[in-house]
Amino acid sequence: MRTFVGILLAVSLSACRIVAIPGEGGTIVGDSGWSCAAGSRCVVQVTDTQFTETYRAQPQPGYQFVGWKQRDRGLCGGTREPCALSTTEFGANSALLAFLDSDERFYLHAVFEQAPLALVSDPAPNARQVPLLYVLLDFPDMAIRDTAHQHFQRIYHEPDNARHYFLENFYGQVELVPAAEFSGTPNDGIVAVSLDMPHPNTVELRDPLLAEVTERVLADLSERVELAPFDTNGDRRLSGQELAVVLVYAGGGIGSDERSDWKVIRAQASADDYSFGEFTLEAVAHVNETSWFETVGYVPSAQRAILVHELGHVIWGLADLYDEDGSSDPVQTWDAMSRSVVWETEDRVVPPHMSGFSKIAAGLSQATELVHEESALRIVPLAYGRGGSVPEGQLYQVWLDRYRLREYVLIENRQRVGFDRVLAGEGILVTRVQGLASNSDDDEHPILEVLPTAESADVLQHPGDLLIAEEAGSPGAPVGGLRNALEVRFAAYETDRTALADVIIRRYGTAGGHLGFVTNPHGLWQWGYGQSRAAAGTLYTNTSELGLLDGVEVRLLTDGSTVDVKVYESLTGVSPKVPTNLLYSERFQGDEGWNRLILDAPLAFPPGESRFVVVIVNSPGEEYPLSFDGAATETADLSRFHLSKDGNTFYDEGKVWHQYLLLSASP
Repeated sequence: MRTFVGILLAVSLSACRIVAIPGEGGTIVGDSGWSCAAGSRCVVQVTDTQFTETYRAQPQPGYQFVGWKQRDRGLCGGTREPCALSTTEFGANSALLAFLDSDERFYLHAVFEQAPLALVSDPAPNARQVPLLYVLLDFPDMAIRDTAHQHFQRIYHEPDNARHYFLENFYGQVELVPAAEFSGTPNDGIVAVSLDMPHPNTVELRDPLLAEVTERVLADLSERVELAPFDTNGDRRLSGQELAVVLVYAGGGIGSDERSDWKVIRAQASADDYSFGEFTLEAVAHVNETSWFETVGYVPSAQRAILVHELGHVIWGLADLYDEDGSSDPVQTWDAMSRSVVWETEDRVVPPHMSGFSKIAAGLSQATELVHEESALRIVPLAYGRGGSVPEGQLYQVWLDRYRLREYVLIENRQRVGFDRVLAGEGILVTRVQGLASNSDDDEHPILEVLPTAESADVLQHPGDLLIAEEAGSPGAPVGGLRNALEVRFAAYETDRTALADVIIRRYGTAGGHLGFVTNPHGLWQWGYGQSRAAAGTLYTNTSELGLLDGVEVRLLTDGSTVDVKVYESLTGVSPKVPTNLLYSERFQGDEGWNRLILDAPLAFPPGESRFVVVIVNSPGEEYPLSFDGAATETADLSRFHLSKDGNTFYDEGKVWHQYLLLSASP
């Protein structure tokens, strides 16, 4: 670092004002705590011989510092070092002191530019650190094979380690770090626990034996880990982002070959509440220590790939994207939440990147919505990022459902680089998302599926290929003869493997939207009066700019249900309350799952006005016919939700029903 002092008039420090100019993409900060934000012009007064400050340029995520700009009366121009300035050596020099009384201005101008797209391997300055508590479990009949040090290396230091995976996958925004603990090697995040019970040796999901193991282990860990520092929001609950807990069972998993001395578990994550000392732990992962295959022996990298998948559940609550019964393969190897075990060589496994869908679900990526035809649309490779930021033009979204609730597609560019080097190919990938699907076990309507090109069954587009994605419609939601559709024609590659594509969107009918309070459309809690008929009423205020009520989207629990939809102008009285002024009534038939019930004629629902919407469900053979979203009770105005046996008088209930209103624009 150079310090500009005394008679260095070449850099013109001896002015009475320093004008700091951070260019777009960064800030200028002083070691004293002074700062100047991007886009500002900040003036520093220099009035005496006691002035000393060192200025540093700090780029924002996705930018890099080019240097201090060379210009007339510029300070530190042409350098990239911190700019240290001082008047302490001016002394009694009358010529220099005269500058302190002048109106001279000198400039400290920082120049930033967007960082180049590249694979990200280092955490950004603003990266979220996720503490990992990795617990090695020994049993009397099955002992841990590798040392704590070997596991530590696998997570943090070996090639393709888990820490590196999340840094690259989320563009430097997330860093896996060892949780602080005082057991074994303190603060390496790895704790060994010996249990006095047999190995569970189960391939079942949610086996009660795993819950017993969890209870015993957490009781032991509460004596070895100080939990309070992890509770960053002070709610006495530990989310997966505050503390990710992984239980590692000696032995193998269901993908391993069989051995006579081999105990196994099925890797899984449990999103239940667990007592953990004085806190509640929201989720825990169960994984096998290693995998063994007859042809190659032990494959530790397979366990690391499984760890990545299960941490996706524990930290961000990401969904499984594979079909549980194996009757379909909707996502194949295009997302680590579908298949994380992808063989690079005969004895090495590497997990691919998560797809755009999972990255968005984690809250660490975003898509640009397309509403109009686009020519030469630039799609940068999904694996590339700029440290700490998501590059524009990486993911594109097109809604096929006019109500922006069920179906949409995502367009991304997958290239064989970084962790994606194990992909089956490279090119444009288009995926269809079913926004209300509960899992990927429905072969016709999985949460996510890759779409083939028009010319072949290949899910990757290459230059010249055409893909057509039509609105498929979902159970209870026929789309008739006219379907919204998307056409994607892959035009060419640029030199950096950015793909160019022409996009055409065909829409039928007016654009619409929806109103609803459901925060977890996949979650299901049942409610009723121990009889097959019950009613739910919701008071909606139209907060949109759309003026017509077209119908409702309702979740049902039983096939062959009857649904009466009634719309009232208001709700009056004190519990029990009575709806007044019936505006519309219609009966529908529906089946298990989400049902789109379209009114015979749209009903006026001007913006700003309110309506009380009643859904009366009769589900033969079902004692609790209503479904609701328990998670929404923390954020929704519960005074809007009411329950009734007969659909005539309503009681305050505090449950958020699985229901949306479907709206469209007035003519």
